[in-house]
Amino acid sequence: MSIWKSLKSPAGMKAVAGISSGISDYMIGGIQADMQEAQQAHSNAMRSLSSAQQQNTVTLQEAQLQDKAARLGTSMQIASMKDRGSAEVNAAAAGVAGGSVQQALLGLKRSAIQAQDARMRNLSSEMMATQEQRSNIKLAAVMGEDISIIQRPSIGTALLGIGVSVMETYDKNQPKGSKLADGSITDWFKRK
Repeated sequence: MSIWKSLKSPAGMKAVAGISSGISDYMIGGIQADMQEAQQAHSNAMRSLSSAQQQNTVTLQEAQLQDKAARLGTSMQIASMKDRGSAEVNAAAAGVAGGSVQQALLGLKRSAIQAQDARMRNLSSEMMATQEQRSNIKLAAVMGEDISIIQRPSIGTALLGIGVSVMETYDKNQPKGSKLADGSITDWFKRK
């Protein structure tokens, strides 16, 4: 019987169908793996973009904190200079001079320095909080990245599936005692 006639038989058609099914499963598996890889890359890119936007927000917060602290520092210096000037004018108008005036001026200067120190400590604390926020954003981006392995179809598995399909079709069309599942092939090797 020629190969073409055996392919036209019902058993041959089943074998061809099994082969084409195996090949199409392999091709579909490859396409699905490509789509999963594209989805994974897209998800990671969106996560990275979100992280970058959050980092930009933190940068804006830092700039606003520094601006606020600088404006407060300038206001405090102006207030300190006004207080010192006012104290000197009042002392001069009262005709008071000497150690008590110097002590009052030193007290005003000490208060101004303490206020500036408190402002700088507050700014430092707020900047440390933004750095912590920045670190948390980076950590979340790293922890959220999808690094799962996407399985690609194996040509060996596809060929094995095709071989099993062809052998099952062969067995279905053989008389009892000649089927591969009956052990006829292994018996054949044992006889030799």
